Amino acid sequence: KIQCFIFKLNFLSKLEFIEDDLDAVMRACENILASDPFIKLLEIVLSLGNHVNGANTNTKVKAFKLESLLGLKNVKSFVGKTTMLNYLALLVAMRQKDVVDFVNTEI
Repeated sequence: KIQCFIFKLNFLSKLEFIEDDLDAVMRACENILASDPFIKLLEIVLSLGNHVNGANTNTKVKAFKLESLLGLKNVKSFVGKTTMLNYLALLVAMRQKDVVDFVNTEI
């Protein structure tokens, strides 16, 4: 009970300490989610994944977990020098200037 009481006493001061940082993270998330270029980038990733997996109209994936983006650097080409992440970056750089501009801006 004493630990609970101490936690209760310290909670507001700890919350005030992180509140500004938490607000900044929330604003950044809202800006990213409202960004058309970011949404386009996610659509490109989804389309590329569907293409690589040989999906047709009936088997296309409609969503993916954001954590799966971490795996893009691990998928290698047949030659083994280029990753899926490299290919995605090249594809976006060549065809989607607005997405590149978005990636290069600070939020």
